[in-house]
Amino acid sequence: MSKALLVESVAEKLGSSKVEATRAIEAVLTSIGKVTDAGGRITVPGFGTFRVKKRPARAAKNPRTGADISVPARSELAFKASRLNS
Repeated sequence: MSKALLVESVAEKLGSSKVEATRAIEAVLTSIGKVTDAGGRITVPGFGTFRVKKRPARAAKNPRTGADISVPARSELAFKASRLNS
């Protein structure tokens, strides 16, 4: 689903305009970004958990030339979906 379809769906369910739905979605995404940038995690019951995952530095090979390269350590946003309760 694209962001435009998400905005349209949220606007329809809330009975509001697309502008208001866009603001609501942007506010949620901005809040998730601020918390995870600070190293925190966000759990939304029935949906899932967002957290920052640390990836260590590692050695790799350039597939085109076969040369050894160094991949630096990094942090990435990880999402784990909640289990569905049937």
